[in-house]
Amino acid sequence: MALTPILAASGPLRSGTTGRASESAHTMSLRSMLRRLMPTREQLQAGRFTRWLAPFLGHSTLWHWSRRGVAAGVAVGIFFGLLVPIAQIPLSVGAAIVMGANVPAAVSSTLVSNPLTFAPIYYLAYRTGLLVTGDEVHHPERELARITARADADEARAGGLRGVVERVRALGKPLIIGLAIFAVAGGLLAYVLIWAGWWLWVHRKRRRQVACYARVRAAADAPADRSARSQWAPAPPCRRLITHHARHPCSC
Repeated sequence: MALTPILAASGPLRSGTTGRASESAHTMSLRSMLRRLMPTREQLQAGRFTRWLAPFLGHSTLWHWSRRGVAAGVAVGIFFGLLVPIAQIPLSVGAAIVMGANVPAAVSSTLVSNPLTFAPIYYLAYRTGLLVTGDEVHHPERELARITARADADEARAGGLRGVVERVRALGKPLIIGLAIFAVAGGLLAYVLIWAGWWLWVHRKRRRQVACYARVRAAADAPADRSARSQWAPAPPCRRLITHHARHPCSC
């Protein structure tokens, strides 16, 4: 049965439909804003620390927004963002290339460690490392400040790759162990949460489409009463289903 007359006779939309439309527009604007904040392929290919990875950035999989790619990209970015204090973006891009993860998600997730979160992350990681190693420190805050100051001084004095090695060595075993625990746990947790949240969102969207399609078929099989049909105002997703079914009728 053709469903085009149902769409024509459905009448004006109800007020609830306007709310759903505004919610959909808000979601699209939020998604557009997030994509504008993420780095593009051209920016990474021209970047000072990532241009050497330019030959490997052309694969479309690295820029595809899929459930597995985004979850892996965020996990990689959080892992390197928590584990190492420097060279986070090149390391995350390299790991994303090897794993086939989403590169923009990996780069953006390294911002988990920033000037606002640096101090609490290092403090909690240091305390965690002390619990694991069993070391006793009377004033952890002062000791952590002394360690980070010494690491900055050693890195500035040595410079280059040797400075990085000196900084890691100066951080000490408790802090390194704590950061490693945070990096592994944070990466795994981020992967599971994004994968599960994405699956739930897709599952909920499909259930809504099935319910919408059931309403469309019920309206198509109902008696041809225009006054009754005028009281049924389908939401925008249902309207798209009606139009699609009218153009591509099926026997389901």
